[in-house]
Amino acid sequence: MKIKKFAVILPLVFSLLLVTACSTPAPETKGQKTLTLATQYTIATLNPCKTSSDGDGYIIRQVMEPLVSGLTGDLRPLLAESWENPDPLTWEFRLRENAYWHEGNAVYPEGANVQVKAEDVKASFDYVLDPANKAQYQARLAQVIERVEVLDDFTVRFVTSEPSAWFLTDVHRVPIFSLKALEVLGQDVFDFTPIGTGPFKFVEYVPDDRVVLEKNDKYFIEPNLDKVTFRIIPDQAVSTVALKTGEIDIALQIPVTEVDSVKNTPGLKVTPTSIGGAYRYVAFNCASDLFSDKRVREAIAFAVDMDSAVEAIFGGDPLLGKRAYCSVVPGVPGYSDCSDLWEYNPDKAKALLSELGWKPGKDGILEKGGKSSALLLRRPAMRPVPN
Repeated sequence: MKIKKFAVILPLVFSLLLVTACSTPAPETKGQKTLTLATQYTIATLNPCKTSSDGDGYIIRQVMEPLVSGLTGDLRPLLAESWENPDPLTWEFRLRENAYWHEGNAVYPEGANVQVKAEDVKASFDYVLDPANKAQYQARLAQVIERVEVLDDFTVRFVTSEPSAWFLTDVHRVPIFSLKALEVLGQDVFDFTPIGTGPFKFVEYVPDDRVVLEKNDKYFIEPNLDKVTFRIIPDQAVSTVALKTGEIDIALQIPVTEVDSVKNTPGLKVTPTSIGGAYRYVAFNCASDLFSDKRVREAIAFAVDMDSAVEAIFGGDPLLGKRAYCSVVPGVPGYSDCSDLWEYNPDKAKALLSELGWKPGKDGILEKGGKSSALLLRRPAMRPVPN
């Protein structure tokens, strides 16, 4: 019998900071409208199949497009101009006929005028669904999508294995990319040379320094900017200084301690992200002996004074962050108010653990059967918690 490892999430804080600070308006350089943003994330890859990183996503979402757009239940047409769900297991998408692969690169020369067609959509999803490619979201999508069919040049059909209320959200996760680009460029170059259909075309990536994009003149809606530069500045304090001195136009994240200072700087404003922001949580490895019993996990939830922690970190300012109660944040499909589930109750936590045989050891740390309850918390270095 195979044991599946999984995690249970203890929500900590739904932070609206990713607060964005910016100057207005965007400057013009030699007659061009340009924008320079600071991101704290280094670039792991620009291949949409290999990443779920926010930092990579900032770039990819400007260059490549999924069939539908939106981060909430209000999903809208993007590469697809319309869709229908004729029966519980069938979804059909009609593509825009004015979507073209980016030109001026090693794959599509200027003037190529190569339209994105249904076969490109099928190829992208077939690639993601193939376990051999180890794509992000493969496991999730393979549970839902049975097959993808081309009906005509601009119509593609998805057949699902079961009815799925989340299907459009799942489709939204997959930017449509060019398999021809992968074949021509090879994997290593493709991973850092995105070619798509979005409003901006990839120009260059300088590791640990910047990513530069330029306006896609053939996009169906004319972009308001000619050039966008993402400066990679891992230290949020440094990016805040760069914002104040005019070196950058937008800092995608700023330290909590700098919010008031930025607010009070002429020409700058602070804006919270509209949905989700930085969602922080602790995930239990339920395959471990320590956390395999649900009651232990419940005891830990009762033992943590989450409200005081959020108050201490964010000073009670709802602009900066507020407590999360479940793994879905407000404004996202599936959100439910779970605020009545986990009260701060250390006595109840102690009672639960005592019933399970956990007793204080010589060092005061609970132990059971000679095993200590001490644990190690790990967090990804590339996704720092707010300062």
